[in-house]
Amino acid sequence: MEIRAISTIHDRGHYSCHSVAVEDFSDGRTVTIILVGDYCSNVGKDSVILRNDTLIILLDAVIVVLSLKSTMDPGSHDIHRIKNNFGTYYSIYPVGNNYIIYGELEVKMLDKAFREVWTYSTTDILINPDYHLNIDDKQISFTDWDGNHHQLDMDGHLLCYKKRELNVKEKQPGDAAAFEKIMARYTRPYGHCQCIYT
Repeated sequence: MEIRAISTIHDRGHYSCHSVAVEDFSDGRTVTIILVGDYCSNVGKDSVILRNDTLIILLDAVIVVLSLKSTMDPGSHDIHRIKNNFGTYYSIYPVGNNYIIYGELEVKMLDKAFREVWTYSTTDILINPDYHLNIDDKQISFTDWDGNHHQLDMDGHLLCYKKRELNVKEKQPGDAAAFEKIMARYTRPYGHCQCIYT
């Protein structure tokens, strides 16, 4: 089985619609799953995991687990809600039998039953559109919104925190127009449709 296409459409309101297409090489069929989530949910390549015949999809603070071998059975899915959530979640990564959830304000480790093992958060926004979360066998590293670098061990303990040094050219803007110009590179128009083919 292989994920073939992922798309997200936001309605400029309160909901978003997501589709994930999975091709089954054993019988040649393609299964397309349609999900409706809240506006903050955004399904992309980092929020979908295919493990054997099970599809795991992160929709903000909701994890949908679908058995692709029995997609016609209404009871073939489970829905898990991330408890004690703070902010919006964007990515889910498998780590052994567990999962790492990467969000706006938190990084969480969940066990195989999607129960929280640990949470790491700071006073800053952890997501940075110019950097990605990196996971290897022993550590998790990422760069936050302000450019500060964080390294965690697999138990959620901080190994290293490196504060970004501002040079003279990077002083904070003095007026709203300058700030908006800097922020324009991070904002995206509403109502977009994103398609990712694998």
